[in-house]
Amino acid sequence: MISKMKQVFEMYVDWVIDAFPVYIVLSALTMILIDMM
Repeated sequence: MISKMKQVFEMYVDWVIDAFPVYIVLSALTMILIDMM
C-alpha cells in the first residue's frame, strides 16, 4: 500500500516537472496577449 502511494507520488512529481516549463510559457503568452489588448 505504501509503495503504491510512493509510486503514484513519483509519477506526479515527474508530471509536475515536465509540465512546469509549459505552464511558464503559457503564462508568459497570456501576459503578452493581455498587454496587446
